[in-house]
Amino acid sequence: GIPDDTNSLDPTSDMVSFEFEGDSEIIKANKFVLAAHSPVFKRQFFGNCVEAMTGRVAVTDFSSASFRLFLSMLLDSHVAYTLLHTPADVNMLNMVEVWAIADKYCAKDVRNIAEAALLQSAGPQNVKELLHSCRRYCSAELAQRLCEQVVSRSSEDLGQLFEDLVAEDHIPSKRPRLGRT
Repeated sequence: GIPDDTNSLDPTSDMVSFEFEGDSEIIKANKFVLAAHSPVFKRQFFGNCVEAMTGRVAVTDFSSASFRLFLSMLLDSHVAYTLLHTPADVNMLNMVEVWAIADKYCAKDVRNIAEAALLQSAGPQNVKELLHSCRRYCSAELAQRLCEQVVSRSSEDLGQLFEDLVAEDHIPSKRPRLGRT
């Protein structure tokens, strides 16, 4: 039933909170709210996973800063909305990492918002760094969309840029679809 003591639902209590041990900090979050937003979190927290028993998971494949940003976007739609409309205030390389985290945890809304912010900010001046970050996080799908976005927006011939990126192994050898003739 409903607990008599409302403090038992305090998000910092051991019954409710879950800890993510990152590279530089421990991040606590409400496991019930996270499970409502992600089927992966739901399985981790309430399934037969080790994490369900320990109440903690080590985040080794992503930075604490990006994981914290991901959780903020997942739990607060205002944060996500603000990021979508002011992408210049956010390090887009971190946003590639947030996209990869959202992809891993099946958090579609955060993934879509991160992708929209990246597509809005992508251009010839930053595409190489963004694609390098995509490669680091095995985000080939995002890399392809970024390439297509840059090509569709640019008035210059980007053939040489993409040839260089393929040679440096930042993107697959398949060239982005060109929207013009």
